[in-house]
Amino acid sequence: MKFYGRKEEIAELRYRMRLSAQHSHITVITGQRNVGKTRLVMEALWNDSTGNIPFVYFLAAGANIDEPFSCEWLRKVILEVLGEDIGSHERLVDAFRQAVILSERINYTLVLDEIHQMLQQGGDFFAEMQDVWDVYRYKTHLNLVLVGGSVRTSLKGVSDGGIHLRPFAKDEVGVILSEYNPEYAEEDLQMLYEITGGNPRYIELFLEHGNIKKEDMLRDFFNSQIFIEHGYSSLMAKFGRKWRDYFAVLDEITKGNTSEIQIVDTLVGRRHKTRKGAWNIIGNLADHEIIGRKAISEGEGNVPQNIEYEITDNLLAFWFRYAKPYMLELEIGRGDLVYKVLRPKFFTK
Repeated sequence: MKFYGRKEEIAELRYRMRLSAQHSHITVITGQRNVGKTRLVMEALWNDSTGNIPFVYFLAAGANIDEPFSCEWLRKVILEVLGEDIGSHERLVDAFRQAVILSERINYTLVLDEIHQMLQQGGDFFAEMQDVWDVYRYKTHLNLVLVGGSVRTSLKGVSDGGIHLRPFAKDEVGVILSEYNPEYAEEDLQMLYEITGGNPRYIELFLEHGNIKKEDMLRDFFNSQIFIEHGYSSLMAKFGRKWRDYFAVLDEITKGNTSEIQIVDTLVGRRHKTRKGAWNIIGNLADHEIIGRKAISEGEGNVPQNIEYEITDNLLAFWFRYAKPYMLELEIGRGDLVYKVLRPKFFTK
């Protein structure tokens, strides 16, 4: 699917790139998964050749990759693009320091994508990054772009500004749908928006499959392997071996057990987590914008008593509500039967 919209965000990124000629700048880009953070950076700072400075892209590895390997990978991508060697390092902060120092001589963009993964590689990388930044920012010329779903709270005081990328609004989804189906009905747009929530990647999954009408979208959802496995595959990709803990939270919310107390009790009782571990799981889901607070009940003296959550990732919410209860049938290829059973929920006639 081609790139749509984001004109203000592109202009902001290019403005900050130009400012880095004076001294280094950091921009933090956040947003829910698959909302198009990486593609926005590529469109603004790499695809456009009019006045852009050299562009170095580094995708951070997770906890399964050791820190020295990540250091070597950063060294490699800088060498390939700039022809400069930052040297061999054991710690990410040391490799980062040399990347910053390099911009004393070369004004360039460095994108650190999925930067929250660096938290999993040991040490307090963000605190050490801030120390490096405080020392070198006014004597260097680095356009540093940090991309990640949950990076904002870790970089207080470091960023010069941020972009929180949101899903497309319903009217923007309509513009995209009209290019695939110029004569779409309102129910087609409503269905696409309900399932995807305006998330560009999810929109692409449906439209690139040729699903331009409501009935096509629903049939494909219950028959396409990519949608049938979505609830599992998306959580595995984001949370690795601990995906079942996060799955359990979303399952509880779908069942109506939406209070923080209920969710924590489930993780402690069934998943054998500590209460602190349970709160961390809830926090991670909220940071990745998979769940969000929908209500806070107050006790005496207006003191918060309990927090209620909802699934804010539309496709996951749709999957847990309509696919998970019929997973046995879907996995053996009975998607049409499931669709027939559920069709009255979506159509009045």
